Amino acid sequence: MDNSNKSPLKIPSVNGTDGGGALCKKWHVVYVKPNHERRDAQVIKKLGFETYVAIQKVWRQWSDRRKLIDKVVITQIVFIKCDIKEAERLERLSFILHFLRKPGTRDKATVPDDQIENLKIVLKNADESVTFSSNNFSKGDSVSIRFGKFKGVTGTVERIDEKSDFLTIALDFLGYAKVKIKAEDLKPIKAK
Repeated sequence: MDNSNKSPLKIPSVNGTDGGGALCKKWHVVYVKPNHERRDAQVIKKLGFETYVAIQKVWRQWSDRRKLIDKVVITQIVFIKCDIKEAERLERLSFILHFLRKPGTRDKATVPDDQIENLKIVLKNADESVTFSSNNFSKGDSVSIRFGKFKGVTGTVERIDEKSDFLTIALDFLGYAKVKIKAEDLKPIKAK
């Protein structure tokens, strides 16, 4: 039997079945390289999948002009509508870094259709630039630094800068030092 012309990624059928009945298509979240969201979404779309990249039209000011541009609001994220079997095949694509997983499991996380539609409405109709923050920290939270020169250092959230998504962390070594760090570089320390 010759397997040379078999593709590792099957283009989905029109009716959404895989020979064994209807499969439920849901929005999955994939991470891609920075600044590759639109390009990777186009490649996935050419494979026959519905994709969505959260883009908002915003005014950008340069020193000599002002221009309306398309800004990717949720960086490194592409939403793909597919069933679980298709998601497993898509995971093999080299430019997909990984799927978003449900916390504490290996199951792929999904986003309900109405939340995707709400996101589209917000981005289309917002008067101001929409920002997303991965910051789930509150003042006084105990945190540990996950990346960079301070990896492993623990401290307390002192101040939250909503505009830049930076936190000021109080570090308790040799007195009292403060460092400004991105929220994504932190993990919470659970109370004992």
